[in-house]
Amino acid sequence: MQDDADGDGRDPDADPGSDVEQDPNAPSATHRSDADADATTDADAAADTDTATDADAATEESVEGVDTEHVMNLTFVLTLFLGVPTVVVLSLFVPLDGWNEIISFVVRVGAAIWFLTAVTLYVRERIRE
Repeated sequence: MQDDADGDGRDPDADPGSDVEQDPNAPSATHRSDADADATTDADAAADTDTATDADAATEESVEGVDTEHVMNLTFVLTLFLGVPTVVVLSLFVPLDGWNEIISFVVRVGAAIWFLTAVTLYVRERIRE
C-alpha cells in the first residue's frame, strides 16, 4: 500500500468515501459468482416448497367440510367453561380423601367432558356444512 502525501497510510487510488481496507484478491460486492446464484436459487426453491407445504396443511385442517381448527378451539374453551363448574359440583358429592383421589377424579371427569364436547361440536359443524 502506498502512503499519500499526508502520510496517513491511505491509498491515493482508493475510493475517498471508503475507510475500510479491501482485499484486492477478494471478489467485489457487485460481482456474484455462480455458486452464490445457485445458493440463492436453492433458497428460493426451499421457500416455495415451504409455502406449498403450508398451503397443503391449510387444506388438511378442513376434514370433509368441517373446520377442525375452529372445532378444536371451541372444544378447548367450552371444556374449560363447562368442565370446571361441573367438576366442582360433582366433587361435592364424592369423598376425596387425598391428592391422588382428587387428581384422579378431576382427570376422569375432565376427560369425559372433553370427549363429549369435542364429539358434540364436530357433529354440530358437520351438520351445519
